[in-house]
Amino acid sequence: MTLLIELLGSIALLLWGLRMVRTGVMRSYGTNIKRFARRSEGKIIPAFLSGLIVAALLQSSTAAVLISASFAGQSLIGVGTAFITMLGADIGTSVAVLIASQKFTTLAPFLLAVGIFGFIASKENKRQNVFRAVSGLGLILFALILISSTAGGLAELREFKSLLEVFNNQPVFFLLLALVLTYLSYSSLAIVLLSVSFLATGVIGLNEGLYLVLGANLGSGMLPLISSWNSSELEKNPIIANLLVRSLCIILFYPFVSVFSNFSITYLSAELVPAIYHLTLNLFVAVIGIIFSKQFLALSLGLFSENKIEDQL
Repeated sequence: MTLLIELLGSIALLLWGLRMVRTGVMRSYGTNIKRFARRSEGKIIPAFLSGLIVAALLQSSTAAVLISASFAGQSLIGVGTAFITMLGADIGTSVAVLIASQKFTTLAPFLLAVGIFGFIASKENKRQNVFRAVSGLGLILFALILISSTAGGLAELREFKSLLEVFNNQPVFFLLLALVLTYLSYSSLAIVLLSVSFLATGVIGLNEGLYLVLGANLGSGMLPLISSWNSSELEKNPIIANLLVRSLCIILFYPFVSVFSNFSITYLSAELVPAIYHLTLNLFVAVIGIIFSKQFLALSLGLFSENKIEDQL
């Protein structure tokens, strides 16, 4: 029970760190992000890069997707540009996962010290928010250290091992578990990093860790749709298209989890594989999404409306 409370507290700290980063970045550079998005209108590479950069800064593809959708709803950018931006956002969080999954034991306290003391010393609002974001990054890394430590304790519990053995060789359970956890935590990044920590401490096997990654990615596509369910058609159109291409790629990746794990384990350490798998999946999603963007947007539009907005694609 003590370990479970510690794990929940560590996850809560991780989520709070993500929130601190998003709040700091948006308050400091929200206007610049909006201007950057408008300049990328109609251009594939700038739109893709804008999504990647924003998601990396916010540490959340969900936040970047919702921002892009709101811009499309306000007709600041077209739905096609918003969709490409969302694809870039997914790559941005994948890169963030890859970086955060590394063991930077001294970086966490350093960022916390810089962020907190800088916030206290600053009088200007913008600088305070920059230091707020820096301290949030420190909290994220510190939370990952705590999660890894707690996961190591779980791996030694006989009852926990017995529970996992019940669901051994049942990948759908791990996929659905990650989907539920992503919904509850409102962060696919947190769940992917959690799977990395569990894998590094032997709580789960490599295949199970990759199924958790697939579930987290499916959740990252569903979260923006749930949040914007009552929004306009222009807002929901790219969000649903993003969910469609993501779901298709997850279905394609699902049967080959064992193949990927067996191949990658010969070249990479086990705890690095989920982050690489996450990045590989999202690169594949981006390529398919860009090539067939109009088709996915048209299919998305046809699912919930008879109105055509092809001039926006």
